Amino acid sequence: MFGLFLTPFAARAAAGTAGGSDVSLFTIAKSENKNEVEYAVHVDKQCAPISGTPVFAYWRMLELGPTKVAPILPREVSAY
Repeated sequence: MFGLFLTPFAARAAAGTAGGSDVSLFTIAKSENKNEVEYAVHVDKQCAPISGTPVFAYWRMLELGPTKVAPILPREVSAY
C-alpha cells in the first residue's frame, strides 16, 4: 500500500509543525494480523521536509478499527 495522504495520527502530530502537515511515505504490513507500520514525513507549506527528524513511524492498529493508531515502541524501531 503506497499513497500520499494525511493520516489521523499524522494530522495530530502535525498540529505543532508551524503550518506544515504530514505525508505518508510507505506502509509495512504484518503477516500475523492486519496491523501496519506506516512511515510519514513532516513537511512545511512548500512540501519540503521539516528539519531535524522529519521521518517518523507509527502503528495503524487496523485490528482495533480503521482510525486507531499508536506510537511505535523504541524496541520496535530496529525491526521496522
